[in-house]
Order: sequence, then C-alpha cells, then structure tokens
Amino acid sequence: HFLHLSKTANVSFSKEMSLARLTQSLVAGLLVGADIVEKNAQKVLRNSESTTLGIWLPVIAPSACKENEDIMKQKLFDVIEKESVELAALADYIYDCAECGCEEFKSQSALCSYLETHGFEVERGVGGLKTAFRAVYKSLEGGVRIGLLCEYDALFGIGHACGHHMQGPSALGAAFALKNCLGGRKPFTLVVYGCPDEEGYANGGKQVMLENGCFNDIDVALIMHGGTETTTDL
Repeated sequence: HFLHLSKTANVSFSKEMSLARLTQSLVAGLLVGADIVEKNAQKVLRNSESTTLGIWLPVIAPSACKENEDIMKQKLFDVIEKESVELAALADYIYDCAECGCEEFKSQSALCSYLETHGFEVERGVGGLKTAFRAVYKSLEGGVRIGLLCEYDALFGIGHACGHHMQGPSALGAAFALKNCLGGRKPFTLVVYGCPDEEGYANGGKQVMLENGCFNDIDVALIMHGGTETTTDL
C-alpha cells in the first residue's frame, strides 16, 4: 500500500507533487468533514453539550463561508504547491533518519523547527513521551479547534516501509496552508500533535498520550496515510 516518494526514479510525477497531493487530501478531508457536520448540524448540536461544532460551521463549512468552496480549496492548494519542495525535503530527511518508536529525536526536532519557524508555539515531550510534541496556532478568539496528527516512526530493521516519513510534512503543510489562508480572518485554533511509536516498538503511541491528557483540546482530529488511492474516512 506504500509508495516510496523518496529518491524515486523513472516515474511520471515528482515526489514534490505527490506529497502536495497527499497534503491537499488532508485539507480536503477537513472540508468534507465540515460539510457533513453542516448537513447534520441540528442533530449534532442537540446531542452535544458543547456548541464548539456550531462555531465551526461559519469558519470552515463550505456553504456557510462567504467564499465559494472551490475558491477556498484552490487558495489552500496553491499555498501547499508553493511549499511542496520544502515539505518533500523534510520527508526525505525523516526517511533517512529512520528512527524507531520513542527514538525519533531527529525527526521530532526537524518537524518542531519547521513549526516554530512558521509561527507555532511548540511544546516537546508531551503526553509522557519524550519524542512527542504539541504545536499550536491561535487565530482570533473562539472557533473550532482543529487537530492535525502525524506519526514519524520507522519499522525496526526495515526503515520507513509504512510511509510515516510523509505524515509529518503533510500535517505541517496543511497547518501552514490553513494558517496562511485563514489566519487572522476567521476564529480557529490549529493543534498539531506529533505522535511517536505508532508501530508499538516501545509501547508508546497515542494511547499513552491520551492517558496523559492529550487530545482533550481539539474538536476534530485528522491524519493522512500514504496509500494506492485517495479516500476520506470519517
């Protein structure tokens, strides 16, 4: 199910274009989810103690936006395209590091440095895991709290055979695009969670982070995974 996008030869598309498409799919998934929430808004809000999803609708949902959905998507996609070379270089670096679960210090450092450079407040070592991180960007007051999750651990003795080197750059690219296109214009918060050891090499992972208080600060969580087709699973 994995397409190796690092140092690829004899293919009809570039690794930069491929990573851009994966990142764009992550943003599109957010819009698809918002559209579903909007169509079921009354049911959702009746069954929820929080009105946060109601705040989400005018921020992200297509028909509630002043901008047409296609225009909004194109603006986001254009930003991602322009950033694709740097994102692909970051993916290559993480691929070459090939660090197993809870040993991803170089990968964590590279991802956090990118986020800090682009105006996110970063906290390392969250959720009881030294190689986890949480990065936050807040636009205005209130609004939806969007969680973008990424993994960056490799398989022991194999390397990045499951494509996790692409997840971090993809989440960062989506966060970068949302911040630059909507930041300061709409109320929302972006929270990027770095999630080590998805493969269970060191008994880490999201379950440990959850038990230690992570993810309670977001209303929706999205993640990308490389594969042979583009799908949105909700």
